[in-house]
Amino acid sequence: MSTNVFDTLEQRGLVAQATDAEAIRKLLGSEKVTFYIGFDATADSLHVGHFLQLVGYTFAFDLEQTVQPDGTREEVTATNVRAYPTVTHYESGYGNIRSYMLRDYTEELAAAHGVRAKYPSFSMD
Repeated sequence: MSTNVFDTLEQRGLVAQATDAEAIRKLLGSEKVTFYIGFDATADSLHVGHFLQLVGYTFAFDLEQTVQPDGTREEVTATNVRAYPTVTHYESGYGNIRSYMLRDYTEELAAAHGVRAKYPSFSMD
């Protein structure tokens, strides 16, 4: 019997919560899906696992499940792995913390970055 990739992720402790687990299970069992990994930098539940994005990248990848013809062995592999540079932006006093994709970060945002209080020359250059 084949296990859905959602079940595998749950078994490995990688699903903390889901709005509609059955709908997600159905979707993941019926088509190829791209995952986006990110977080709200203002959340009160941040932990060391969020460090990867803070160092400047957001990762996106496809998860694919394969099962041997006899149904006894299955694998979940990450394919089409992509890394997108990010900027963690905050205003003076470390307020309004947000992560932006570098491609969306503007000179106006750079000019308003809280780091300019300590490093006035901070810019997009």
